Amino acid sequence: MAESGALMLVKHLQIDGQSFYLEPEEDIDALEALIVKSVKDGPQFVKFSAAGHGLVSVLVTPRIGVRFETREIDDDEVASWDETPPAIDMHDF
Repeated sequence: MAESGALMLVKHLQIDGQSFYLEPEEDIDALEALIVKSVKDGPQFVKFSAAGHGLVSVLVTPRIGVRFETREIDDDEVASWDETPPAIDMHDF
């Protein structure tokens, strides 16, 4: 049996029924601040870099649910995301 790769911490965002693994350089504090601003000041597009999907832009309104978390993912799986991006829609999980 092949030995699996090491686990790495990956930032994860669920927003409006979609699920994204964020690129390592994504500034979570800045992204959270943009989302809060969108809720307070009115709907705005919020952009972020999603692993395997590039730049994503989501219209954020007060009715949109948002959740951030950190997950442990096998680094071999993360390495494969350029070729086979992770699913976005929640029903795909």
